[in-house]
Amino acid sequence: MLYESGKLSLDDMIQLKHSTHEEAADRLLGDLLKAAETFGSARAKEAAAELKAWDRNTEAGSRGAVLFPRWFAQMQANPFARMWEEGAPHDTPAGLKDPEAALKALEAAADEVTKQYGALDVAWGDANRFHIGNVDLPANGGSGTLGIFRVIQFARQENGKAYANAGDSFVAAVEFSNPLKARALLSYGNSSEPDSKHHGDQLELLSRKELRPVWRTRSEIEKNLERRELP
Repeated sequence: MLYESGKLSLDDMIQLKHSTHEEAADRLLGDLLKAAETFGSARAKEAAAELKAWDRNTEAGSRGAVLFPRWFAQMQANPFARMWEEGAPHDTPAGLKDPEAALKALEAAADEVTKQYGALDVAWGDANRFHIGNVDLPANGGSGTLGIFRVIQFARQENGKAYANAGDSFVAAVEFSNPLKARALLSYGNSSEPDSKHHGDQLELLSRKELRPVWRTRSEIEKNLERRELP
Protein backbone atom coordinates (compact mmCIF):
# COMPACT_ATOMS: atom_id res chain seq x y z
CA MET A 1 0.00 0.00 0.00
CA LEU A 2 2.87 2.37 0.78
CA TYR A 3 4.45 1.49 -2.55
CA GLU A 4 1.28 2.58 -4.36
CA SER A 5 0.79 5.77 -2.33
CA GLY A 6 2.41 9.17 -2.44
CA LYS A 7 2.77 11.54 0.48
CA LEU A 8 0.50 10.50 3.34
CA SER A 9 -1.36 12.54 5.92
CA LEU A 10 -2.29 11.08 9.30
CA ASP A 11 -5.81 10.41 8.02
CA ASP A 12 -4.40 8.72 4.90
CA MET A 13 -2.24 6.42 7.01
CA ILE A 14 -5.16 5.49 9.27
CA GLN A 15 -7.29 4.71 6.23
CA LEU A 16 -4.58 2.42 4.82
CA LYS A 17 -4.16 0.75 8.22
CA HIS A 18 -7.81 -0.27 8.06
CA SER A 19 -7.62 -1.70 4.53
CA THR A 20 -9.50 -5.00 4.21
CA HIS A 21 -8.43 -5.64 0.62
CA GLU A 22 -7.38 -9.24 -0.11
CA GLU A 23 -4.09 -9.37 -1.97
CA ALA A 24 -4.54 -13.12 -2.52
CA ALA A 25 -7.64 -12.41 -4.59
CA ASP A 26 -5.64 -10.07 -6.83
CA ARG A 27 -3.07 -12.82 -7.40
CA LEU A 28 -5.43 -15.77 -7.97
CA LEU A 29 -8.96 -14.71 -8.85
CA GLY A 30 -8.32 -13.82 -12.50
CA ASP A 31 -7.02 -17.32 -13.29
CA LEU A 32 -9.81 -18.96 -11.27
CA LEU A 33 -12.54 -17.04 -13.11
CA LYS A 34 -10.96 -17.85 -16.47
CA ALA A 35 -10.82 -21.55 -15.62
CA ALA A 36 -14.47 -21.56 -14.52
CA GLU A 37 -15.54 -19.80 -17.72
CA THR A 38 -13.52 -22.18 -19.92
CA PHE A 39 -14.33 -25.62 -18.49
CA GLY A 40 -16.13 -25.20 -15.16
CA SER A 41 -19.31 -27.01 -14.15
CA ALA A 42 -22.58 -25.13 -13.69
CA ARG A 43 -21.91 -25.01 -9.95
CA ALA A 44 -18.38 -23.69 -10.46
CA LYS A 45 -19.67 -21.01 -12.84
CA GLU A 46 -22.33 -19.97 -10.33
CA ALA A 47 -19.68 -19.58 -7.63
CA ALA A 48 -17.33 -17.81 -10.03
CA ALA A 49 -20.05 -15.29 -10.88
CA GLU A 50 -20.35 -14.49 -7.19
CA LEU A 51 -16.60 -13.98 -6.88
CA LYS A 52 -16.51 -11.84 -10.01
CA ALA A 53 -19.03 -9.44 -8.46
CA TRP A 54 -17.14 -9.34 -5.15
CA ASP A 55 -15.22 -6.14 -4.29
CA ARG A 56 -12.21 -8.19 -3.05
CA ASN A 57 -12.55 -6.66 0.40
CA THR A 58 -13.74 -8.00 3.74
CA GLU A 59 -15.95 -5.07 4.65
CA ALA A 60 -19.07 -5.82 6.67
CA GLY A 61 -21.21 -5.61 3.52
CA SER A 62 -18.83 -7.43 1.17
CA ARG A 63 -20.58 -10.32 -0.59
CA GLY A 64 -18.37 -13.09 -1.93
CA ALA A 65 -15.88 -12.43 0.83
CA VAL A 66 -17.05 -15.54 2.72
CA LEU A 67 -16.72 -17.79 -0.33
CA PHE A 68 -13.16 -16.88 -1.30
CA PRO A 69 -11.47 -17.83 2.04
CA ARG A 70 -13.44 -21.10 2.06
CA TRP A 71 -12.10 -21.84 -1.42
CA PHE A 72 -8.56 -20.86 -0.37
CA ALA A 73 -8.78 -23.23 2.61
CA GLN A 74 -10.09 -26.03 0.37
CA MET A 75 -6.93 -25.74 -1.74
CA GLN A 76 -4.90 -26.83 1.32
CA ALA A 77 -1.47 -26.93 -0.34
CA ASN A 78 0.02 -23.77 -1.84
CA PRO A 79 -2.22 -22.74 -4.80
CA PHE A 80 0.30 -20.48 -6.51
CA ALA A 81 1.93 -21.31 -9.83
CA ARG A 82 4.75 -18.86 -9.18
CA MET A 83 6.19 -18.57 -5.68
CA TRP A 84 7.56 -15.43 -4.10
CA GLU A 85 10.73 -14.16 -5.73
CA GLU A 86 13.17 -11.72 -4.23
CA GLY A 87 13.56 -9.98 -7.58
CA ALA A 88 9.80 -9.45 -7.94
CA PRO A 89 8.54 -8.88 -4.40
CA HIS A 90 5.50 -6.84 -5.46
CA ASP A 91 4.33 -9.24 -8.16
CA THR A 92 4.81 -12.66 -6.56
CA PRO A 93 3.45 -15.09 -5.57
CA ALA A 94 0.99 -15.21 -8.43
CA GLY A 95 -0.99 -17.44 -10.78
CA LEU A 96 -3.04 -20.56 -10.24
CA LYS A 97 -1.02 -23.76 -10.18
CA ASP A 98 -3.75 -26.38 -10.77
CA PRO A 99 -6.96 -24.99 -12.36
CA GLU A 100 -8.72 -28.37 -12.32
CA ALA A 101 -8.15 -28.87 -8.60
CA ALA A 102 -9.10 -25.24 -8.02
CA LEU A 103 -12.51 -25.75 -9.65
CA LYS A 104 -13.22 -28.83 -7.57
CA ALA A 105 -12.29 -26.84 -4.48
CA LEU A 106 -14.58 -24.02 -5.61
CA GLU A 107 -17.53 -26.39 -5.92
CA ALA A 108 -16.84 -27.79 -2.45
CA ALA A 109 -16.51 -24.31 -0.96
CA ALA A 110 -19.75 -23.19 -2.62
CA ASP A 111 -21.60 -26.19 -1.18
CA GLU A 112 -20.13 -25.52 2.25
CA VAL A 113 -21.12 -21.85 2.30
CA THR A 114 -24.61 -22.55 0.96
CA LYS A 115 -25.19 -25.27 3.53
CA GLN A 116 -24.11 -23.04 6.41
CA TYR A 117 -25.74 -19.76 5.39
CA GLY A 118 -28.43 -20.73 2.89
CA ALA A 119 -26.89 -18.65 0.09
CA LEU A 120 -23.58 -17.91 -1.60
CA ASP A 121 -23.90 -14.15 -1.28
CA VAL A 122 -23.92 -13.90 2.53
CA ALA A 123 -22.41 -10.59 3.67
CA TRP A 124 -19.10 -10.80 5.53
CA GLY A 125 -20.49 -8.92 8.53
CA ASP A 126 -23.46 -11.27 8.81
CA ALA A 127 -21.15 -14.29 9.03
CA ASN A 128 -18.36 -12.69 11.11
CA ARG A 129 -18.96 -10.64 14.23
CA PHE A 130 -17.35 -8.48 16.91
CA HIS A 131 -18.82 -9.48 20.26
CA ILE A 132 -18.30 -8.59 23.91
CA GLY A 133 -21.00 -8.97 26.54
CA ASN A 134 -24.22 -7.54 25.11
CA VAL A 135 -22.43 -5.83 22.20
CA ASP A 136 -22.66 -7.77 18.91
CA LEU A 137 -21.61 -5.94 15.75
CA PRO A 138 -20.77 -6.76 12.11
CA ALA A 139 -17.05 -7.34 11.64
CA ASN A 140 -14.53 -6.39 9.00
CA GLY A 141 -10.97 -7.54 8.35
CA GLY A 142 -9.66 -11.08 8.02
CA SER A 143 -6.70 -13.42 7.98
CA GLY A 144 -3.24 -12.11 7.14
CA THR A 145 -2.74 -15.36 5.20
CA LEU A 146 -5.01 -13.86 2.54
CA GLY A 147 -2.91 -10.72 2.30
CA ILE A 148 -5.25 -8.54 4.36
CA PHE A 149 -3.56 -5.72 6.27
CA ARG A 150 -6.50 -5.31 8.67
CA VAL A 151 -5.80 -8.61 10.42
CA ILE A 152 -8.68 -10.06 12.42
CA GLN A 153 -8.96 -13.77 13.16
CA PHE A 154 -12.34 -15.43 13.56
CA ALA A 155 -12.49 -18.76 15.34
CA ARG A 156 -15.25 -19.10 17.93
CA GLN A 157 -18.34 -20.50 16.22
CA GLU A 158 -21.80 -19.90 17.63
CA ASN A 159 -25.24 -19.92 15.98
CA GLY A 160 -23.61 -20.45 12.60
CA LYS A 161 -21.45 -17.33 12.96
CA ALA A 162 -17.76 -16.76 13.65
CA TYR A 163 -16.56 -14.33 16.31
CA ALA A 164 -13.28 -12.42 16.41
CA ASN A 165 -10.77 -13.80 18.86
CA ALA A 166 -7.42 -12.37 17.72
CA GLY A 167 -5.79 -9.77 15.51
CA ASP A 168 -5.89 -5.99 15.84
CA SER A 169 -6.16 -5.29 19.55
CA PHE A 170 -4.22 -2.12 20.35
CA VAL A 171 -3.62 0.31 17.47
CA ALA A 172 -1.99 3.74 17.70
CA ALA A 173 -1.24 6.32 15.04
CA VAL A 174 0.98 9.29 15.93
CA GLU A 175 1.95 12.33 13.89
CA PHE A 176 5.02 14.04 15.34
CA SER A 177 3.78 17.50 14.44
CA ASN A 178 3.45 20.60 16.58
CA PRO A 179 1.16 20.09 18.32
CA LEU A 180 1.52 16.31 18.29
CA LYS A 181 -1.52 14.39 16.99
CA ALA A 182 -2.35 10.91 18.24
CA ARG A 183 -5.24 8.48 17.89
CA ALA A 184 -5.60 4.98 19.26
CA LEU A 185 -7.95 2.10 19.91
CA LEU A 186 -8.06 -0.73 22.41
CA SER A 187 -10.48 -2.95 20.56
CA TYR A 188 -12.05 -4.76 23.49
CA GLY A 189 -12.18 -1.70 25.79
CA ASN A 190 -10.19 -0.37 28.74
CA SER A 191 -11.72 -2.70 31.32
CA SER A 192 -12.05 -6.46 31.60
CA GLU A 193 -14.73 -6.09 34.29
CA PRO A 194 -18.11 -7.12 32.79
CA ASP A 195 -20.01 -4.53 34.87
CA SER A 196 -17.77 -1.64 33.79
CA LYS A 197 -19.10 0.79 31.18
CA HIS A 198 -15.67 0.58 29.55
CA HIS A 199 -15.99 -3.16 28.95
CA GLY A 200 -16.31 -3.28 25.16
CA ASP A 201 -17.02 0.43 24.86
CA GLN A 202 -14.60 0.77 21.90
CA LEU A 203 -16.01 -2.15 19.93
CA GLU A 204 -18.33 0.10 17.94
CA LEU A 205 -15.33 2.16 16.81
CA LEU A 206 -13.63 -1.09 15.78
CA SER A 207 -16.65 -2.04 13.69
CA ARG A 208 -16.64 1.41 12.07
CA LYS A 209 -12.84 1.30 11.50
CA GLU A 210 -12.23 4.43 13.56
CA LEU A 211 -9.66 5.43 16.17
CA ARG A 212 -10.38 7.60 19.21
CA PRO A 213 -8.39 10.71 20.14
CA VAL A 214 -5.58 10.24 22.66
CA TRP A 215 -5.83 12.57 25.65
CA ARG A 216 -2.27 13.61 26.47
CA THR A 217 -2.32 17.09 27.96
CA ARG A 218 -3.45 17.95 31.47
CA SER A 219 -6.36 20.01 30.16
CA GLU A 220 -7.55 17.14 27.92
CA ILE A 221 -7.32 14.63 30.76
CA GLU A 222 -9.11 16.88 33.28
CA LYS A 223 -11.84 17.64 30.75
CA ASN A 224 -12.57 13.90 30.40
CA LEU A 225 -11.87 12.88 33.98
CA GLU A 226 -14.42 10.45 35.48
CA ARG A 227 -12.94 9.91 38.90
CA ARG A 228 -10.16 11.32 41.06
CA GLU A 229 -8.50 9.20 43.76
CA LEU A 230 -6.38 10.65 46.53
CA PRO A 231 -3.92 8.69 48.72
